[in-house]
Amino acid sequence: MYQKSRKIRALSVPSILKGGLASILIAGLCFGATILYLNYNKNLDSQSLDNGLAQINRGEYARAVKSLTNSLKHNAQNPDIYLALAQAYVGTDEIDQAWDCIEQARSHGKSIANCPQLATQLANYYSKKNEFAKAIDILRPLVKETTPEKKSELADLDALWGDECLSNNKLEQALTCWEEVKQLSCGTRLPEADQKLATIYQRLANNFANNKQDKEALGYLAKLNSVSQNYKSHEMAADLYERDGQTSLAIAELKKAQELTDSSLVKSKLVNLLVSYGKSLINNGDNENGLAYLQEAQKLDNNIEIPELVLKNVNINSRNNKISLTGTICNNGENPINNLSIKVELSSKNTNEPIYKNEKDLIDQFSQALKPQESRDFEFICQDSIPKYTKDLFFNVYINNTFYQTYALNQPLTPSTEPKIETATSTNTQSNSSTDSNIKNINSAKAPNQEATGNTTIEKTSEHSIDNDTKENKTNTEPENNEEKTLKDLDL
Repeated sequence: MYQKSRKIRALSVPSILKGGLASILIAGLCFGATILYLNYNKNLDSQSLDNGLAQINRGEYARAVKSLTNSLKHNAQNPDIYLALAQAYVGTDEIDQAWDCIEQARSHGKSIANCPQLATQLANYYSKKNEFAKAIDILRPLVKETTPEKKSELADLDALWGDECLSNNKLEQALTCWEEVKQLSCGTRLPEADQKLATIYQRLANNFANNKQDKEALGYLAKLNSVSQNYKSHEMAADLYERDGQTSLAIAELKKAQELTDSSLVKSKLVNLLVSYGKSLINNGDNENGLAYLQEAQKLDNNIEIPELVLKNVNINSRNNKISLTGTICNNGENPINNLSIKVELSSKNTNEPIYKNEKDLIDQFSQALKPQESRDFEFICQDSIPKYTKDLFFNVYINNTFYQTYALNQPLTPSTEPKIETATSTNTQSNSSTDSNIKNINSAKAPNQEATGNTTIEKTSEHSIDNDTKENKTNTEPENNEEKTLKDLDL
């Protein structure tokens, strides 16, 4: 019995081994077949994809669509095939199908960023249709994240869109485009960036100035000066600062303009502003600084004379249908004044003739002379029929028959208020292209026919887009000159 059992065991062990070896062999054959099949499909997919891409490169887009569509039948999970197929669809102008393939590729882990050639194709497609926003939106993520070599393409697209916006007066978008060209610092259009930006900044500044949005206009002028130094932009900034009552900043801008040009107009404006601002400081009690500005003007034009007669504490009030102008005239010179008259004219921008005029002799042959550092008070009261809208009214003041200053209603000139400034002549006509006659008439300081000094109003610039070329030979007539130049100060 024992021998029989040993015989059975001896026979069963080899049988088990044989069965195991057979199973291993079968499994190996199946695994090998699977690997072979997968490699075959992989090679097939790769070959089909390569063929499709080759057809795309040859411009055979319809054939590529067919080849790549067949490839998807073997492997619908391959995102590279979808991206290649999207390229083929763009080539056949089937843009919706192209985006469907892009979505399929994205769902399998890849996007346009993985196929820069597709991004370029789509950008070119949209740019040809003048849909620049879509084209730029496709390229911009690639530039920022994965494909910096696309910067030049993006910059050139920005330039194209910027030109179109500029021609259609869409200045804000044009600004965005050309500022991005400058920021990217590449592309075939980069050399044009500063010139284009200068044009855009100037046009935006003009638009804001015309709408009396001076802060915004000045911001764009500052940008303009950062890319293109031009005396006209500084001159325009000076006009805006002057209009807003920031006279010291206006003077600074005119000095910058003078450094860039030998224009007699710029020099004249600077001299006039220095003189007027100096007088305004003296009017407000700051004799030292006021004298410094006048001396600076004198260095630029030796026809300037330091004035002896000045007006101080000028105040205008409107009450009970009466308008009064009061102030003090002072002798800041070293010689006594033996004859002194002061004349006022109350005018409106809506009328050609003064509403009220009066003249007083403060010092004559029967009066005691005005000694150095002495002063005389004066007062004028208009009780005539006053127009309803007094904000349109202003006083022109003359000393010894020489125009001195324009004062608006309800705007007392106190030390805390920096008045707006303008110069004029006794006949109220002035050529801005010459500094000789107007400065001489304005600033003559010889007693007794010497001009007294003080504060006046600013020339309005917004209606003319601050275009100084057109002012070169302009001749103003009374009272339009003062009326145009005092609009803001006349606001009650």
